Amino acid sequence: MKIKSLVQVVLFFTSVIGWQFEVDAKNTKKSESTKSGIYLVLRSDRSKSNIEPILSGERLLIDDGRFLEESERDPQEYVVVQEKSFIPFKLDQKPVEGYTDDNKPKVYLQFASKQAQDLDALTGNNLGKRIAIVIDDQIVSCHKIREALKGGKMQISRCTKESCKLIFSDLLKDHTN
Repeated sequence: MKIKSLVQVVLFFTSVIGWQFEVDAKNTKKSESTKSGIYLVLRSDRSKSNIEPILSGERLLIDDGRFLEESERDPQEYVVVQEKSFIPFKLDQKPVEGYTDDNKPKVYLQFASKQAQDLDALTGNNLGKRIAIVIDDQIVSCHKIREALKGGKMQISRCTKESCKLIFSDLLKDHTN
């Protein structure tokens, strides 16, 4: 009799726990990845609590400088970007690897016509603000907008050789898809 009761109790708790796991799985929203491209930075701070709450249409990213040369890195920063001010990396031609005058790696990009126009408008309407270059959910770098980026030409530099190769291969993969 005791064994039968014990088995019933175990089965009851197993079914309740299993049901709870199923409910939790249904109620857990999968985090969507941040699309690769350029975003308008709304706010940033070294302390996450200073930029919260994250509102609808915003995305929280971390700029840890991992793609940059060590001498170029700033302390880690939490960055909130605006999802609607997003320019995807739709390129008119394949990205090109190159080097700066002081022999540091860089990647040249030529945006497709629509994205070039959108980039011109985004940067022209937001002088003095910042943009974030994002690839595969990671901030590659953030830059202050000093002038409108016209013509859709852009370069990513200040990165390590390994990071530039990773950025190049990701952009190349996106270009061929």
